Amino acid sequence: RVSAGCSHPAIWRIKNRPGSNRSRMKLQWQVTDHQTMSVDTNFGNNLISFVEYCGLEPPDGQATWKLTYHMLRKGFVVATFHGNLWNSFDATNRSLRHWSGDSSRHYMDDEETGALSFLRREVALLTKAELANLDPEQERYLRDAKQALLHNDTRRRVYNEGRQEFFVEMHMAVFDGLETPIGKGAINLLDFLKDATDRSYARMRVAAAPSNGPTDVRADVLTQVKAAAADGSLYPVPGLPLYCNYQKKSKGTARQPVCLRLEDEDRAPWRHTGILKSAPSQTWPNYAYTSLFACLDCDFCILFNANQKEVDLTIENRKAQIPMAATSACADDAQRYVNDLVNLVIDARKAVDGKQRP
Repeated sequence: RVSAGCSHPAIWRIKNRPGSNRSRMKLQWQVTDHQTMSVDTNFGNNLISFVEYCGLEPPDGQATWKLTYHMLRKGFVVATFHGNLWNSFDATNRSLRHWSGDSSRHYMDDEETGALSFLRREVALLTKAELANLDPEQERYLRDAKQALLHNDTRRRVYNEGRQEFFVEMHMAVFDGLETPIGKGAINLLDFLKDATDRSYARMRVAAAPSNGPTDVRADVLTQVKAAAADGSLYPVPGLPLYCNYQKKSKGTARQPVCLRLEDEDRAPWRHTGILKSAPSQTWPNYAYTSLFACLDCDFCILFNANQKEVDLTIENRKAQIPMAATSACADDAQRYVNDLVNLVIDARKAVDGKQRP
């Protein structure tokens, strides 16, 4: 008997469903008025029942829905990238049962953690050896490692599919005028679309295409955006309604994200004393040093329409708290916080003045 998050005590009971596999369980929640709510843990059937209830048609070529865990992984990736428009990245992390800021990326893309590289080296070394000389333990390790590689490849592929789809969708939404991004990072996005549009018109003039209307231009721009998505960067910033387009492979770039500069400043005293010898990573943002103030002042920050509304809501909520400050000093600090944040948003809008698509 537990509280269950409400004023009514509840009784949780787990029962085996009669005549079924023991892995299929039924959870009963009974409140004091003797009403019982049941949750069936047969996950696949519940998903199928859900899509059928929603009236969703099966994919082309299928008479019925056939759901797999890979589809769930793809769903998590979609929720990660699209959900951050409304600042719900943390909820996605919790659903994956991870708590670190960038865990969703590592969960879906194990290549970043080095797991794939390590396994590939191990498999290659063992494969070169004479199979007849392998003991049972080595054979078992080789078999398990190959299976692990296949699973990791699948997860990485699913992650990259979702990442690239989001990249293409948001770029084309900007091209179509449905999104008006702001921020210093939006300059790169808008410049890329302008260059892609100019290239499209140039190709049509050179080829003397019989049709060079907006539809033809959009189709050519879409092709260019899809090609750029393979190495493109447009990632959600955990815990913040922002996106970052820092190129993780651009080690020689003259510009550096604010979060990496802050990390470098934080590590500097320790490096000088010899306690810490390693330099900070320059290939990926360090989310431990991100914040609204740091990111809005960064050259790689992008805010889409929904992001801008979330930041405006944050500002309004902060303004509403000022009259309730305990002391005048607290009120002054809160007002400075609001003023600084408002100024950063104004600067983010100014950064793209004259660059937004008509």
